[in-house]
Amino acid sequence: MTRLTVPLLLLLGLPALASLPDDDFDWDEDETEEERKEREEAEKKRLSDGDDLDVLDDEDELDGLEPVEDTGEDLLGGTAPEDRITAEGQDTSRIYRDAAEEYSNYSADEEMLAWERYLREYPNAIYKERIERRLEELEEQLYRGRRAPQTETRLDGDQRDVPISQPLLLENINPTNRILAGVEYGPPNYINLMLDYEHALSREFSVHGGIRNRFMVWNLETGVRYALIKSSRTNTLVTGIADVRLALNPAYLAFRPQVGAGKMIGIFDIQAQGGVDLEARAGSSVRLIGGINVTGRIDENVAVFAETNYNAKNLTWDQGGAFQFPVASLGFKFYPPVANQPKGFVEVNVGGSIPYATRYYRWHEVSVMAQLNVYPSW
Repeated sequence: MTRLTVPLLLLLGLPALASLPDDDFDWDEDETEEERKEREEAEKKRLSDGDDLDVLDDEDELDGLEPVEDTGEDLLGGTAPEDRITAEGQDTSRIYRDAAEEYSNYSADEEMLAWERYLREYPNAIYKERIERRLEELEEQLYRGRRAPQTETRLDGDQRDVPISQPLLLENINPTNRILAGVEYGPPNYINLMLDYEHALSREFSVHGGIRNRFMVWNLETGVRYALIKSSRTNTLVTGIADVRLALNPAYLAFRPQVGAGKMIGIFDIQAQGGVDLEARAGSSVRLIGGINVTGRIDENVAVFAETNYNAKNLTWDQGGAFQFPVASLGFKFYPPVANQPKGFVEVNVGGSIPYATRYYRWHEVSVMAQLNVYPSW
């Protein structure tokens, strides 16, 4: 080979070297134009996916969320403002979203109870208005036939029920649809049967009728309930009661006007009522009636209660004081689940009572009671 051969070969190879790609040499000379385009598209997609950030699925919901005040804390080193509780009884965006996701799988009545428990736990929830709107929607589904039209004279803006507990021997102060059946026995020979049906004509007004034993006399009873205040925002009731009873033996009429008030505070239902029993017969006197009931819920299905009811007559009798027979009662409440019905549809009460501070009256030494309440939604 001559001396000119090597330089000549180098010169001939320069065009081939210039045609090589700039980035690397890792390519297949047999790759077709279509395969090259597919490879380039796949590479672009991989780079694009690597730059994407996680976002909420529902951007409209994100736009609707109320902003949480920034405290100025380092977001890289501390808790994000939306996940930090800044006041007592307040939740966070994360707590709310987790609850909303969980409750979305519940039935309407279960979701309503879950949100009510949520507001009791977080009374200063940052999305409280949204939760209350959801509760109104659920209430509409469950109690469509029992809601009254809203007027400008309403004491409160919402229309949800105030499901305060039913006393054993006192009157119901929540106008609603209710079927009551009960029995009380006290030796040696005291028997009290209670049957009553109450029908709500509106959210605040109901009528009822039934039979029961009062003051050792069987009575046919009827009357009305009107809630002067029925606020589910404050869980408060103030109710006027106007009842009439027809005693059967001896036969006479008696009027029983009363006022009752109640409030649900956390796990407790507290209520009191009082009034008079006016007998329309010769020689009768005014009888004072009333009592107090406190019920504490152990869980969603069980509660305990303590109750006292009072009645006294001949208050101005100058030969020995009033006739009276006050009774104290203790017992349990059970709320068994019923298929295709909201929770609280059935309430079962069992308990016992014992008289105290009695004078002249002594109908029994001790008594046991059982009571069933059903709350239909018709």
